[in-house]
Amino acid sequence: MNLLTKRLLSVAAGLLLLLGIYILNTLAHSDYALAEGMPPALRLAAGLLIASALVLLDCVLYVPATESHQLHFQPTGSMTNFLATSAVAGPRATNSKPTNLVDLLDEGLLLLDENRVVTVANLTISQLLGLPAAQLVGRRADELAAESPLFSQLLGYLNAPSSEPNPVFTLTQGANTGPYELLVRTLPSGWLLTLRNVAEHQQLDQAKWHFLASVSQELQNSLSIMQLSLNRLHDGAAGALTPEQHNITYTLGRENRHLRKLVGELLDVSQLELGTIQLNFKAVRLPSLVQFVTDTIGPQLQPKRLVLEVQVPDTLPAVRADLEKTTWVLLSLLANAIRYSHLLDHLRIVASLAPDGRHVRVSVQDQGPGIAPADQDKIFRRFAQLPTQGGAGLGLSIAREFIASQGGELGVESTLGAGSTFWFTLPLADAA
Repeated sequence: MNLLTKRLLSVAAGLLLLLGIYILNTLAHSDYALAEGMPPALRLAAGLLIASALVLLDCVLYVPATESHQLHFQPTGSMTNFLATSAVAGPRATNSKPTNLVDLLDEGLLLLDENRVVTVANLTISQLLGLPAAQLVGRRADELAAESPLFSQLLGYLNAPSSEPNPVFTLTQGANTGPYELLVRTLPSGWLLTLRNVAEHQQLDQAKWHFLASVSQELQNSLSIMQLSLNRLHDGAAGALTPEQHNITYTLGRENRHLRKLVGELLDVSQLELGTIQLNFKAVRLPSLVQFVTDTIGPQLQPKRLVLEVQVPDTLPAVRADLEKTTWVLLSLLANAIRYSHLLDHLRIVASLAPDGRHVRVSVQDQGPGIAPADQDKIFRRFAQLPTQGGAGLGLSIAREFIASQGGELGVESTLGAGSTFWFTLPLADAA
């Protein structure tokens, strides 16, 4: 069918469709139709007109043009979705053209069937694996794993998925050196694996954290100067203050301390991301550290008349730790325990040798509302907040990374309505 015929049929279909709709609309609103109902003959005629129009449109849409300027189909979705749809549709839906198209992708792509046989492999994945595409398609995954270390890693992820949803593999051989993120999509008839180069994304991420670190440092400096000026005003350096002026300086100082805490957390996160956090390791005696922390946080116990119990034996061996960072972690855990405690509750700090004999375990116990099991992992994610949680959602994530950077672990044990126990471990100084 040539292009002119298709256009004439389109016009005819449109006219028939309009005529049929006009008849239906006119009859539906006429006095005769309202009184007697629509005549069956006219209703049948209108239906036939509309049906004829649809048949003509069907011919126009589905009969290919024979002219030289044919319409070429371009997929509107991603190639990944296209291949996933092809895999579900069956072998006939995947021919040589999709395979040629996936070779244009800059991300590696593998399609495995339910028997873990490779059905599609593009040029990028063959380069990453170091195997020609012809040696990939039609072979079982376990055979390829013996020939390619990277393929073995990918297969290992399929066998035992890690807690990390999209793991990043760093390739150090060949022209495609760099970090690659693995994405796995489970299909009804197999799996679709893609390896995407995330080097550019990581560079942008680094630039973001550099910017955030610089801004946080400048803000911290300005806020510290403001705090010094407020302290001088409060001490009477500019003359005696009236009671109202005292209240104003107190409020300004309180909000300034809150901002300094928030900015300090942002700076810590930035330095952790950039790997520029400075740790000063030395042998630390936990009884002395805990004593300093309890003396510092003591005034915060008074408003709720909380009772703090300390069980840290003097005979506890020293740990290898950064004194400043570990003090910050313990203060942060205690501050959270105080925030969620009820009037007259008991808090407890307990330190003891861990079961492995190579670490010391420190725990902070409270009698607060507890944390639901589904939220116990979420609270350690950056900027994650529970409905009852205030702040920026950074404290616990920073605390966990501080402890991890010192060779320890930080976790929580909690039951709703029965309080929580936050704990961390640090290696013994002698075991380092």
